Formats: sequence, C-alpha cells, structure tokens
Amino acid sequence: MEKTNLARTIAGWFQDLSEAIGGQSAALCSMYLVTSLLTEVIANNAAGALMYPIAATLGDSLNLPPQIMTVAIALGASASFILPVGYDNVWEGLFWWHLT
Repeated sequence: MEKTNLARTIAGWFQDLSEAIGGQSAALCSMYLVTSLLTEVIANNAAGALMYPIAATLGDSLNLPPQIMTVAIALGASASFILPVGYDNVWEGLFWWHLT
C-alpha cells in the first residue's frame, strides 16, 4: 500500500472528510469505525494490518502522535464482538427464545 501510494490516497480522503467534520477527533473516530466495520468481513489481525498504513499516513498529515492512531486501530480491530454479525453468541443471546 505504501509503494503504490494507495495508503496516501485513502488517507487523503479521510483527511478531507475529517477536516470537514471535526479535525483530529473525527479522524480518530473514522479510523476506529472503519477498522471495526472491516473486522466484520475479514479477520481482526488483517483489518489492523490493512488499516495501519492509512492511519499512520493520516496521523502524520494531521500532526497526531503515532501512538494515538495505533491505539485507535487496535481497539477498532478488537471490536468485532460489538455487532451481532461478528460473534455467534450474540445472535444466540438476542434470539434465545427461538432456540428451544
């Protein structure tokens, strides 16, 4: 992603969007949300590895410390249990009356 400048291009989109909405906090929230949604379709380690170059480039362009963006990606990648799609026991808890 870094050799082809794809990370820089996608980070530019996120930068334009986050500057229009709310700056640095919007960038952090967008990285968290996109990573957590990505973990619903691919593994959490893969989502973190895919989103890290984008988040690092976005953090550099917005003058954010790299630790903050790394934590946002790590928390987003670990949040696949929040939606029922990513965790089977959540479905069982939501529809427990249909299991009997």
